[in-house]
Amino acid sequence: MSQIRPFPGASVKRIIREKDYLMLPISKREAFILPRRSFENQKRFEDAFRYASAQISAGSAGAGDRHQ
Repeated sequence: MSQIRPFPGASVKRIIREKDYLMLPISKREAFILPRRSFENQKRFEDAFRYASAQISAGSAGAGDRHQ
């Protein structure tokens, strides 16, 4: 069973979602890149996207929607 790690929400301001990966920029030159192949299946990939989106939204309440 996979374990959910703490989300670095303060550093991540948006999510870039592509077919084969999720990218969570933390600065102009750095990002967390989560390849699709690193997930057990498509559902887990979608779950990760929804989780990150919720964490970013919760951290930026009132600041508008910043993820793509």
